[in-house]
Amino acid sequence: MIAVGTFSNSVGLISQEEIDLVANDGYVIKINRKNSAVCGWRDLGTMYGAYELLNRLGVRFYFKGL
Repeated sequence: MIAVGTFSNSVGLISQEEIDLVANDGYVIKINRKNSAVCGWRDLGTMYGAYELLNRLGVRFYFKGL
């Protein structure tokens, strides 16, 4: 399972205390053998965390040059 945002908090993968410790656009990522979770202090932090989680899982984004 990959839990994102407040869902990761409601299923108990990331505690509210952990979220409270990060900055406004910060995030918490947890990865174990069965589950991954990412949650930000607010929506923008969750988005940043989702990109970092994908990066850690080996996902790469490619785009055509400017």
